[in-house]
Amino acid sequence: MGRRMFLGLLLGRYDRPTAEERIVLTMDLVGSTALAERLGDLHYYRFLNTTYSLMTDALLRNEADIHKYIGDEVIFTWPMRTGLREANCLDLYFDIQDRIQDHAAELEQEFGVVPEYRGALHGGRLISAQIGHIKRAIDFSGDVMNTVSRMLGLCKSMKARLLVSSGLLERIPDPG
Repeated sequence: MGRRMFLGLLLGRYDRPTAEERIVLTMDLVGSTALAERLGDLHYYRFLNTTYSLMTDALLRNEADIHKYIGDEVIFTWPMRTGLREANCLDLYFDIQDRIQDHAAELEQEFGVVPEYRGALHGGRLISAQIGHIKRAIDFSGDVMNTVSRMLGLCKSMKARLLVSSGLLERIPDPG
């Protein structure tokens, strides 16, 4: 959970379901099943943590929040304005790729592989709410979440690296 979301949780912002405009980027490790089998469970999770750690600078620079980790998938979010500002939502994907490439030799030496991530990027109205009583979390639901999930599946079947919805792409300001 990102700092903005954590603060919102403490202040009770998510006590009641709220409709909001957000951007969602989901990134998935290419070839994760084969990689997990090759590295073994413990080494694979060390690999994931190392990779996630490399994402930190890009995440902070592009003002994103981590919504959740789902195994080898990471879901990043922004309030709409923050994600659109200076194309933060698009830049995050490419900044992460650059950061991984900057550390490719170290990753190759320690794990025998340089990770590749595919991504899907979409934005719009979703519902945010706190769920749970013993273990609390902030969850998002709605068409944005469903669409970005389907886009990631399409990205995989097309062997593409990144899919961006046309609706969101039209909203990202031109640099210049």
